[in-house]
Amino acid sequence: MEHYQITNNSISKYDTDSQGVCPCQRMRTKGNKIVSLDKHIDLLNYTFEVIYGTESDLTARQVESACTALLERGGYSASVSHIIELQYNINKELTLRVIESSPYKDFALRAVRPNAYPFSINCFEATLQTSASAALVDLLRNLSRHYGCDIPLCIDNEGKVWSIDGASPIIVKGKKITISATIHTVQTEVSSEALANLLNYQISFEPISFNDALEADELFYVDSRGITSVRSLSEHIYSDNVANLLHRSLNF
Repeated sequence: MEHYQITNNSISKYDTDSQGVCPCQRMRTKGNKIVSLDKHIDLLNYTFEVIYGTESDLTARQVESACTALLERGGYSASVSHIIELQYNINKELTLRVIESSPYKDFALRAVRPNAYPFSINCFEATLQTSASAALVDLLRNLSRHYGCDIPLCIDNEGKVWSIDGASPIIVKGKKITISATIHTVQTEVSSEALANLLNYQISFEPISFNDALEADELFYVDSRGITSVRSLSEHIYSDNVANLLHRSLNF
C-alpha cells in the first residue's frame, strides 16, 4: 500500500523530507478516529510555545478534518489502527503522515517482545516530542539492529535510563512499579493512571538507573503502538506479568 501525507490541505505521497525541528506527536487511530486527540493537541501546543516562544492556534477540529481526508485518500481501513505522525512548524503548517498500520484494532499488548541495546548519550534530555527526537529514535533503532537487537535504551551521563525506544521506561521489581516519566507523552500519562489503580502494587515516580533496569523483573513501555514488554537487556531476561495486567485495565 502506498502511504500519503497531508500538508495544509494538500495530499501527496509520503515524503521523508524533514521540516526541521518542530513539535511532533505520534498518535493512534481507532475506527479511523485519533484516540485522545484533545490531549495530543494540548501537548503539541505546549511544545510549540516552549520551542518557539509564541502561542499555537492549532485545534483538534483542524487535525480531525485533515486526518479524515488523509485516511479517505489513502484508502486506510477503519477495522485496524494506524499510527499517524503530526508535525506543526514555525510557519504553522500542519503535516499529518501515516507512519504504519497495526493489525490491532484496540490498544494492545504487542506480540513482539524486543531485545534492547544500551546507548550512552550525554545530555540527551528531550522531554518533549519533536521531529528531531523522533528522527534520533529511528536512527538508534537501526543501530540497535546492527548490534543484533531491536530497540534502543538511552542512558544519560549520570547512568540513568532516559528512554527506551523513545518512550519513558517502566520497571517492575517484586510488588513495586517504578515509572520514570522522562518523556512527556499522552500514553505515559494515561498508562500511569491505570498502573496506579492496580491492586497490591506500590507505584513510584523516580529516575531509573541502568542497574535498576538490569535487576528488574519486568521492563516495558507504552507508546502510540501499544504496550511493549521488553524481552531482554544485556542478556537479562524479563517477564511480562504487569504488562499483561496493564493491557487488561487500559481503556483508551
